[in-house]
Amino acid sequence: ERDEMLVTRVVDGEPDQVVKAPLPTIMPVVTAVATSALIIACIFTPWGLPVGAIAVSVALAIWFWPTDTQPGFKTKERAAAESLRIEGAR
Repeated sequence: ERDEMLVTRVVDGEPDQVVKAPLPTIMPVVTAVATSALIIACIFTPWGLPVGAIAVSVALAIWFWPTDTQPGFKTKERAAAESLRIEGAR
C-alpha cells in the first residue's frame, strides 16, 4: 500500500482529493549523476553538452514516465462511485 496525501482547496482549505505518493526509485540519483557528468564534461570538451543532455533527458524521461494504470487521485465523485459500487456488491 502506498502513502497518500490530502490535497485541499486554496480558498477554504477544505479537503478536495487524495493523491497517492510516488513509490521510491533510484532515478533521482541517476539524474543527478548524469547532470554532474554533463557539467564536468562541458569543462573539458564541447561534446559534453549534447551527450550529457541526452543522458539527462533519458534519465528524466524514465523518472517521470507514468507507471500507474489508474489515476493516483480520488475526487469526491470517484469516492462516491466506489462506495456505491462496494455497497451494490453486498
